[in-house]
Amino acid sequence: MNNTNSVSLQLINTKLIIIISILISIYHIPLYAQVNTESDTIGIRTDSAIIYLTPMEYAFMMHEETFWLFKANVILKDGYRERYYLNIGIERRIAPSFSLNFEIDQSAYETQDEYHIPYNGIQSILEARWYYRLNKRVKQKNVARNMSDNYLSLGLGYTHIIRKKENDFISVYAKWGLQRRFLKYGHTDIGIKAGVGFPLNNNYSPFFVFNTFVNFGVAFTKDRYKLDREKLCPVLKCYEADKFLIKSNLSSLISASLFNRYTIIEIAPHIAFERKIGHSSFSVNTELQPVFGYSKMYDVNQDRYYEGIFWTAKLLLEGRWYYNLKRRILKGKTGNGLSASYIAVGGSYNYYKPKYELGYFRPDVYITTGWQRLFSKHLYFDINIGVGYDAIQSYESEIYPRIRIAVGYRF
Repeated sequence: MNNTNSVSLQLINTKLIIIISILISIYHIPLYAQVNTESDTIGIRTDSAIIYLTPMEYAFMMHEETFWLFKANVILKDGYRERYYLNIGIERRIAPSFSLNFEIDQSAYETQDEYHIPYNGIQSILEARWYYRLNKRVKQKNVARNMSDNYLSLGLGYTHIIRKKENDFISVYAKWGLQRRFLKYGHTDIGIKAGVGFPLNNNYSPFFVFNTFVNFGVAFTKDRYKLDREKLCPVLKCYEADKFLIKSNLSSLISASLFNRYTIIEIAPHIAFERKIGHSSFSVNTELQPVFGYSKMYDVNQDRYYEGIFWTAKLLLEGRWYYNLKRRILKGKTGNGLSASYIAVGGSYNYYKPKYELGYFRPDVYITTGWQRLFSKHLYFDINIGVGYDAIQSYESEIYPRIRIAVGYRF
């Protein structure tokens, strides 16, 4: 009997030592349960350590402590000229609320000479980020110390212009951003950026740039816990059947570049309507995106400035087939709604009114495959890739790759 009691005591002591060691090692997890009336989801970590998170905080991976983050994004500017950028970066925490972020991306630059020719370039940046509300949220909300939060940053960049090295420049900028991880590997970084560029060629003058930005892609780090799908259902709307959506893509809302001899400002609001056809897996999606711009250009040959207003308008209509909708319903990942993968066939009618030319129409048709996901009550993303046939002006036409990224607000 004494031996049995001794063995039992040893086992109990061993378990207590293991539990205490785990609780001490996970130092952000409180050793008691707090009642938070604002939270409607309990995020359970392993070893019965409990913290309280809202469903959105849980989906944004705020329960995971993050020391480093590797990011790869696709950036789309869909305005007067469509341009696509690739961006890779790594972010490392250097203090409780501060990190260093290093990125390399493909960028674009428009010359300040009389031709205003756009050149592709490679840009490298280093910025210091301050997650200004993180300390308070760690104490009050019991979130882990992570990089899925709002931030202010100051950065320094160097841009190398391909095939035109004499136009390389250094930039200094400030940003306000909302970086979010979501569902383990998703990543988005949305905000406002303002900066000054200093050309290394003495023949050019410093310039000012202001724009909104949306980076969207994937992120990788070392996480400790598996996601519980039941806790994500309030965010993913697992059992809701959305039949009608009103959406607005915020990825290229405002852009402004102020050079010494060239100024361009663009505003590009976007609105989309999508309607599900009965209880089927098909829908009709239509979008409207006007772009309003102002430009001012200096002509060195005539020694005078030219300025004008230009605008474009794109009207899109497409049919979508959500081919994996039934499978996602059976797995409990969505209701009979509009949050699934799809194939779309459609066309758009584009009107272009350049600065100093007569306006012209440019219709096109396309086929794409895409991924639309609805988050919470007001968020969505929609990515599609495919090919289009573009009838340009009169008799010329071309087949082109088509990439569209929408990250924004749904009403």
